[in-house]
Amino acid sequence: MCQNRKCFIWFFIASICFTPSFSQVDGWDSQNCGNDLFLQDVFFLNADTGWVVGYEGFGEYGLIMNTTDGGANWTTQDSSDTQFMAVEFTDRDHGWAVGYRNSDYYGAIFQTSDGGQSWFFKDSCEKELNDIFFVNADTGYAVGGGRSRTAILRTTDAGENWNSLDAYGGHMYTVCFINSLMGWAAGERGAVLKTVDGGDSWNTTYLDVGFANITSIHFIDQDNGWLVGLDQIFKTTDGGESWETQEGLTNHYYNSCYFINSNSGWVCGHKSSEANIMFTSDGGESWQVQSSVSNINYLNSLFFINDTTGWCAGSNGNILKTITGGIVSVNDMEFAQYGKPEQFRLEQNFPNPFNFVTTITYNLPASGQVRLVVCNMQGEEVRILVNGKQLAGKYSLTFDGSGLTSGIYYYKLTDTWRISVKEMLLIR
Repeated sequence: MCQNRKCFIWFFIASICFTPSFSQVDGWDSQNCGNDLFLQDVFFLNADTGWVVGYEGFGEYGLIMNTTDGGANWTTQDSSDTQFMAVEFTDRDHGWAVGYRNSDYYGAIFQTSDGGQSWFFKDSCEKELNDIFFVNADTGYAVGGGRSRTAILRTTDAGENWNSLDAYGGHMYTVCFINSLMGWAAGERGAVLKTVDGGDSWNTTYLDVGFANITSIHFIDQDNGWLVGLDQIFKTTDGGESWETQEGLTNHYYNSCYFINSNSGWVCGHKSSEANIMFTSDGGESWQVQSSVSNINYLNSLFFINDTTGWCAGSNGNILKTITGGIVSVNDMEFAQYGKPEQFRLEQNFPNPFNFVTTITYNLPASGQVRLVVCNMQGEEVRILVNGKQLAGKYSLTFDGSGLTSGIYYYKLTDTWRISVKEMLLIR
């Protein structure tokens, strides 16, 4: 009987470890929304609930799709003749999608108040709309343009009414706000617009990018921001008063950038028929390729909910997901923003696989704030084991998995500068 039980356990392990539900692309898992849409934007409220928008390759129709299980499955919520370019939600129920009609290229705003179960056409303008950003539940901005003319719309009543704002800078492709007053829009031929009064007035500057367009802008506070375009990455530390070029890949078209703090960020884009995701841990001073995919022509949009869980959407309905921050090997994942990573070590738990109880050991080279958590495969924290200041030294603790279901879990150790994550398997 013991022998049969042992065979069953190892069969169970093999079924989990060697029968993937989706393919692995470096540190990113490959998902698919179930069609060949050219996906333009991805947005998530939490580890489970998110949306993607896009359109059929020739622009005949657009789709809004929703997931409630972290991207494993997607359902269509709306289909129309609008080429959807961006989507944004302020809570589980209230959301907006923007784009432009294929028939006349007029911009269109759609709105939902039931989580996307029903979408209603809300407003339009004579120019294309490419991006949308809500500062809070009431105030939002949509940007776009056409024929070198600028379109910036604002709502202050949760999308019930949209008003056009006076601005000049050509076609706008991206918008970002950090509070109700300060925000930026960017687009055609390196134009960057900034407002400090909630959009009542805009100041326009131009970056030296020739005829290239700015496709994505992201700020984490009133000073630090990044933007990307053709084959250039720019950073500002003074709120956009000045921008410095950061080194990336040459002859590469960057489509999206996303930063979670002043050090850690990602950009995605493409070169010829190859799409890439790049990562920086030093604010953009240096970049490394995390994922290079030859069967995806374009990657267009990045979105993260924390420092490890994020999504990237692109052509042919492809969606990439990471729960490790995009690190290549989840079983031996260790990187440092500063210091020597070999001095900061998280050991493999023992035993592994385990039945309820296992031991986790780690080394700290210096005193500091330490956090050790256990996450499920969706990146959600299910246990907090350590959260506080610890002295330098070697630590060992027992993790009790009672109350958790069988499956793969990740335990993550962080201090002020570093992160280390490993995988473990719980068998009940």
